[in-house]
Amino acid sequence: MNVFIMDEMHLNRSDILLDLAMIFKFSMDSKNRFVLIMSGLPLFQSRLRLNQAQSLSQRIIVQYKFEPLDKTEVKGYLQTGSNSLAR
Repeated sequence: MNVFIMDEMHLNRSDILLDLAMIFKFSMDSKNRFVLIMSGLPLFQSRLRLNQAQSLSQRIIVQYKFEPLDKTEVKGYLQTGSNSLAR
C-alpha cells in the first residue's frame, strides 16, 4: 500500500482540495489504491467544512487533532530527549 503525506494543507488553494475530491470520487470508489495523510493547522479543518470541500470531507475516514503538551509533559519530553543524548 502506498502512503502519501501532504503537510501544510491549510496553505493550499481551494482548487487543490477540489482536485483531491475528484481523484477520490472517480478512482477510489471501488478500491483503496493508496493512503493519503493530510495535515495542517486548524484552519484546514475549517476549510474542509466549506460546501466546496464537502465531497472530500465525506471521504475522510479518520480525523485527529493533536493537543498541546502541558508543562509536566514538556518536562518529561525534554528529560527523555536529554537522557538519550547522553548515551
